[in-house]
Amino acid sequence: MLASEPVTTSLPSDPVTTSKISLYQQYRALAKMHGCCLSLELSDIINYPLAEINAKVIIVGDPGLGKSTTAVGLAEGISFWNSLRTYGDTKPEHMKEFFGCVQGKDIAIMDKTEIKEVMRKATTPYHVYIADDVGSAWNARQWHKMQNQVMNSLVGTDRTFRTVKILTLSSDKELDSQARNKFTHYIEMTGPMLYEEGVVFAKLFRTRGKPRQGKVHYNYPRGREQDTNIKIIYEDMACLYPSQFYADIYKPIRHTTATAFNDKQFKELDAFEKAIEAKKNGDTQKHTVKQDIIDYYDDHPGAKAKEIRKVLGYSCTESYINQVIACLK
Repeated sequence: MLASEPVTTSLPSDPVTTSKISLYQQYRALAKMHGCCLSLELSDIINYPLAEINAKVIIVGDPGLGKSTTAVGLAEGISFWNSLRTYGDTKPEHMKEFFGCVQGKDIAIMDKTEIKEVMRKATTPYHVYIADDVGSAWNARQWHKMQNQVMNSLVGTDRTFRTVKILTLSSDKELDSQARNKFTHYIEMTGPMLYEEGVVFAKLFRTRGKPRQGKVHYNYPRGREQDTNIKIIYEDMACLYPSQFYADIYKPIRHTTATAFNDKQFKELDAFEKAIEAKKNGDTQKHTVKQDIIDYYDDHPGAKAKEIRKVLGYSCTESYINQVIACLK
C-alpha cells in the first residue's frame, strides 16, 4: 500500500488512448493496479461531490520510525492528486496550493502556540495541514490533565471544511475513546526503514466508532487481487519519503524548531528543579502561582498582567506578575 504518490511506471503511449484518458485517470488506474493508495483515498474523501467531508489522520510510533517523513510524504501525495484533479498536472506551484509546507500556515512542529493557531485556521478547502510531534508541545504536567481536551480541540468538529489534518505523536495510549473517535485513519509506524529505497513500513487502520459500545474499532483496508478477484486484507503499508522538493522545505524547519524546543525544555527543567527546591522549603504556593503565570503567558503571548490576574484568580499583585513576565523575555 502506498502512502503518498504512486509508483511511476510507463503510461499508455497510444495517442487515441491518451486523448480519451486524462493524466489524472491514467495515474489513478496505475495506483489501483498497485493496490490501495492512501493519498488517493484521502483525496477522494475531501473531493466527494455529494457531501462535504474531511479526513483526520493520526500517526503514532517510537521516535525515529519515520512519523514526520510519512506525514509530509502523505501530504505531498494528497496534493499530487488534488493538483491532477484541478490542473491536470503536478507542477510544484500547483501542488503547493494544497500543501505548501509553510511553517505557521499549514505545518506546525512541537510549538504548542503555533500548533493551535495552524489547526484553528485550518479551513481552506482541499488543503492538508500537519501538526507534528503534538505530544512534545505540552510538558508532562500539562499533558497529564489536558491531553484529551487538546486532541479534541485540534481535530475539532470541522466536518464541512473538506480538509485533511495529519497529527503525529509518539503514543496515543492516554487518549480516551472520544478523542480517538475523531480520527478517520490510524497509522502505526512499525518499520523497517529502508533509507536507500526512500520507504518505511507501517500498519494502516480505518477507524470506526461504536458510540453504543463506547469503543473504537480498527479495521485493516480490504481489496481484491487484480487477476483472481480474491479478497485481500492489507496488513502492511509502504510509506514513501517526501520528494526532494518537499524534503528541502521541511528539514530546515524541523531543525530550527527542534533546536528552539530543546532550549525551552532545559528552561522548563530549571523551573522544575526550582519547584522541588521550593517544596523542600515549604514555599509551594508561591511557586505554583509563578508557574501558572508562566504557563498562561506561554499560551497567550502578550497577555497583560491585569488579564492574567483576573483569569487565574490569584491575589498576587500585577507588579509581581509583570516581574515574572519580564524574566521570560
